Amino acid sequence: ARIARDSYRVPRVIARMYDVSKAETYRRLGIQTISTTDWGVRRACELLTYHQQDSVLSVGTGEVQIVRADVPTLLEGHTVREISAIGEVKIVAVSHNSQTSIPTDGTVLGHGDVVYAAVASSAQEKFAHMLGKSE
Repeated sequence: ARIARDSYRVPRVIARMYDVSKAETYRRLGIQTISTTDWGVRRACELLTYHQQDSVLSVGTGEVQIVRADVPTLLEGHTVREISAIGEVKIVAVSHNSQTSIPTDGTVLGHGDVVYAAVASSAQEKFAHMLGKSE
């Protein structure tokens, strides 16, 4: 991966790993890694333990998660602004009746809506609390 990046100037290099204990070494070299085994196990656990809040994508090295969440009844009629926190939780999309759009802060949440939020890893519990749940 390092030779591809440095010698051949490949613009985006990702190394697949089987031994996750070497991830720190790759991170120090500035090489993004993926462990299909680790990812597969985590994704299977997420699917088996779905709690109305599901991590769809991990960004960077996990500092930010794109999270899918069903809008609970208690938040119907409330705005996107009410489940946002500057620097911690940002609603990036809302699906309503199979139509997905990028919301404004004033977008009103309705029955059966699904929100997609960019959530800092340190704010996962805060987002769950905003949705009226505990992790």
